Amino acid sequence: MNILLGANTFGNYHRQNVAVDSWIYLREKYGVKLCNVQFKDEEDSFESKYEIPTVFDLRRSSESDIKNNTKKLPYVNDIISSLYKEARRVKCNYFIFTNSDVIINDNLIRYIEKNKPKAFACSRLDIEEVKSFQDILNKNVTPVRYEIAGFDTFVFHVDWYKKHSSLFRDYFLGKPVWDQVYATMLKIYGGNAPFGNGYPPYCFHIHHGISAVTTECPEQQFNIKNKGDSYLDRLMCKIFDTYLKEYLMHRTPWGSFIKPLEDEKEMEQKYFNNFLMV
Repeated sequence: MNILLGANTFGNYHRQNVAVDSWIYLREKYGVKLCNVQFKDEEDSFESKYEIPTVFDLRRSSESDIKNNTKKLPYVNDIISSLYKEARRVKCNYFIFTNSDVIINDNLIRYIEKNKPKAFACSRLDIEEVKSFQDILNKNVTPVRYEIAGFDTFVFHVDWYKKHSSLFRDYFLGKPVWDQVYATMLKIYGGNAPFGNGYPPYCFHIHHGISAVTTECPEQQFNIKNKGDSYLDRLMCKIFDTYLKEYLMHRTPWGSFIKPLEDEKEMEQKYFNNFLMV
């Protein structure tokens, strides 16, 4: 089984550097293939900071499509589509899309190889600052909170994505809404594979503020409006929001949500079985 892991990196900063080191570790240990998806119009000026193959395939952005844009953001579905094409090119069965500052744990690779899911999404465990990826390997990690209301890592079987790619509408990366929509799509159309929000975590994230998501801007408003324009996307958010409020928010301690509920996975499966589209 071959797996491709990809993201859209931006600049050069500590959280992202640690995350990339985790991906390179997966390449060395499991043969995971890596891909950095970037804008086509930056092919001549892009300076690679990492030893990862780069695909210049993104042709749309908030800069090209939004008036008064605040920064150049890619569309999430464009990145995922690019990773699908690259996965096909390098003959991978699965591809993983993650945010560029998310540390991927090797148990995610083992889970995919053993269980062969169609598609599913993972929440992250926020952790205190680490000096390097070696701290992760040494299990020198201090949990801060589980981000139960959001998703940072998405797993696709290439055949499943080919069949369902039209489900994923336009949303800008780094702004709210899209992750809950996409994660619930994977859940309902992908056979109810468990969310990756347990222990050991499939992915980590060095804790930082959330102003990029909460600050009002044209890109944020685009995502909110685009969800509102789609009955299906609104339904996905409503289904997940109900599950969040009825179950996940009862994790303890309040606010950090570190400890899962007893029989949480059984409750999750039973709840989402009501909405399956397969």
